[in-house]
Amino acid sequence: MSSYAQIPVEVIKSKTRKDPVRETRQMAMYLLRRHTRLSAAKISAYFNRTSHAATLNAIKKTEDQFELYLHFRDKWAPLLNKAKSLADLIEREEKDRRRIYSQIINPGDMCWFWNEGSEELPRLGTLASIITDEQIPQRVFTAAEFPGRFDSCVYAGEYVLPKQFLQWRDRCLNIA
Repeated sequence: MSSYAQIPVEVIKSKTRKDPVRETRQMAMYLLRRHTRLSAAKISAYFNRTSHAATLNAIKKTEDQFELYLHFRDKWAPLLNKAKSLADLIEREEKDRRRIYSQIINPGDMCWFWNEGSEELPRLGTLASIITDEQIPQRVFTAAEFPGRFDSCVYAGEYVLPKQFLQWRDRCLNIA
């Protein structure tokens, strides 16, 4: 925000009411509220304001200006697009991280095991080990109950039937 408007952060956070500074501060508050999970109170505190009402007022004024003045929209459009893209990217990364963390498995967990591309049905067993092969950028799983290695493993407590099992079932029913 500071580099886009070419106004130092300290000046944006100051109490000055000069038009370019005020407008930039209000836009910063607007963007923070729209594209983060920060509360209005936290945003106001960051900008050295005593009440969350300052952020709510900035949002209202910014939205009014977007509605009334075309030049205001044109001036801030590149920054708004960039902020939206960045917020979308962060949201996608957070979803991916949550998905990965929700699938953390440890030896001793009950899991479904299978090999991608195999016609064999997944097997339910106890995870014995997770092997990371240096030459293949993929993890390999071993089960306590079955010989061999598997390239896919899903925690059974979270996914009672993995989607691959349902795909194989559907394929078998279509053949019959």
